Amino acid sequence: MINIEIGGKKYQASMQDIQFHPVTDKVQHIDFLRITDDKPVKIDIPVKLTGFAKGIQKGGRLKTNLRVLRVKGLAKNLPDTIDIDVTELELGESIRVGDVKAEGLEILNTKSVPVASVVITRAARAALTAAAKGGN
Repeated sequence: MINIEIGGKKYQASMQDIQFHPVTDKVQHIDFLRITDDKPVKIDIPVKLTGFAKGIQKGGRLKTNLRVLRVKGLAKNLPDTIDIDVTELELGESIRVGDVKAEGLEILNTKSVPVASVVITRAARAALTAAAKGGN
């Protein structure tokens, strides 16, 4: 979100698209979307994962499946990031889009898509297999 001044008037806007020169990488064109307080906007907001998942402590690896979420809401409700606590994730578990709560926003991504998962690494899988065989 930025403020743009055009002809002496100030507007609140969001960058929609940017085009770069293919050789020099200099900005050639930017599209802005004017934002008003009474009309909802659709925008991508970055996801920020917080906490240390229980599954990582058991040898898993945290995998980020979505780095941004598409949301719809009023400009006053748009946060800089959507914070998601992964502390309770065990091995093989995921947080899906439908599990994410963002007050004042409607999340537009498919509800069943995982945002973050704790995947089992080969080393953790080998340790689990060895423990299962040793238990017999």
